[in-house]
Amino acid sequence: MKLSIETKALQSGLAIAGRVISAKAPWPILSNIKIAAQKDKITLSGCNGDTTFEADVAATVTTPGATLLPFDHLVKFIAAAKGTTVEIEASGSGYVVKSGRGRIVLAPSNLEDYPAYRPPEGQAGTLDATTLNAALKFCVAAADDSEARYYLQGVYVAERNGGLEFWGTDGHALHHTEIAEADPIGGGGILPTDAVGIVTNIADRHDTVQLLVCERGWHIITPSVRAFGKVIDGSYPDCRRVLAGFTDWREVIAGPKDELIAALSVAACGTDEGAGGTRQLVIRGKTDNPVIAFGRGARGGVMSTGRAEMDVRAKADFAGCVNSKLMQAAITGIGASDVTIQHCGAAWKVEPSQKSTTSETYAIVMSIRASDEEMADAA
Repeated sequence: MKLSIETKALQSGLAIAGRVISAKAPWPILSNIKIAAQKDKITLSGCNGDTTFEADVAATVTTPGATLLPFDHLVKFIAAAKGTTVEIEASGSGYVVKSGRGRIVLAPSNLEDYPAYRPPEGQAGTLDATTLNAALKFCVAAADDSEARYYLQGVYVAERNGGLEFWGTDGHALHHTEIAEADPIGGGGILPTDAVGIVTNIADRHDTVQLLVCERGWHIITPSVRAFGKVIDGSYPDCRRVLAGFTDWREVIAGPKDELIAALSVAACGTDEGAGGTRQLVIRGKTDNPVIAFGRGARGGVMSTGRAEMDVRAKADFAGCVNSKLMQAAITGIGASDVTIQHCGAAWKVEPSQKSTTSETYAIVMSIRASDEEMADAA
């Protein structure tokens, strides 16, 4: 095998592959990258046992062939050599890699030992990449990171009424996006959090992508990049049935997203951090009066309170306690400059103030029980 390729093009492909290939792979063979040279391009392939990545990169191929080279050494050499092109040529029992004034000889691994995983079969749907990314990034922000509830460690994607819906939850917050019209994607399934990162990374570079998600796995396809892997084998909670239990929603806050986030950040300054850096806040207001957010925390026997009075005025009388981290994540993830917050006592609902005709996005954050003393504004 002998080829020449532009450094930037090769580094771009290797950067995406780096999300899959790990030096701590379960099998040493998976710490390599497969390079297959044919005609006027090379195909880079990486695998970690759960996810497989493939990228086509334009190259000048003198002698076609394929090899497995150590990924980490190859990436470090290319970055250090700083040449404009990279040349790879088989020489004896190794491969000589040249870039700029540098050269390195890498020992290949046996191609026959490399796993030959295949993508799931099915018809992929063509989706707008920006819309897909927004839905996945918003919903994965609420996904669980606890191994005990593995089926919540990702985003549930499903077909619904001629469109698609996306769900993410850890049991304390729930993020949801529904796209009104979209191609079928194979039925749907639970995309693992790592897979969401790979899909969004690939989609960021394209206008449209093809996506397949089914019980046999997931597959994202673009003209030059492909990735596929396993879905989470489990049953996702019936989120719609859970939401049906929340009634008597009242609109209590409507205003600029940045103003709300800034106020919650200030109020959280006086609150003790709980597990995972969470802070509990009380948010309250009286109709047509400024909304107030405050938190309490006892340090060394001294009570400290962070408090913020917003320019936003309350739409109704209300008071409730909430996890500051979850509420700020919900507000931040809404793709709009103005948001509306509803409250029903047991939960808070955050959604864009301006509704879209093509999609629906909202977040539910569970309320936290608090005593009358804790709910009282001390300032």
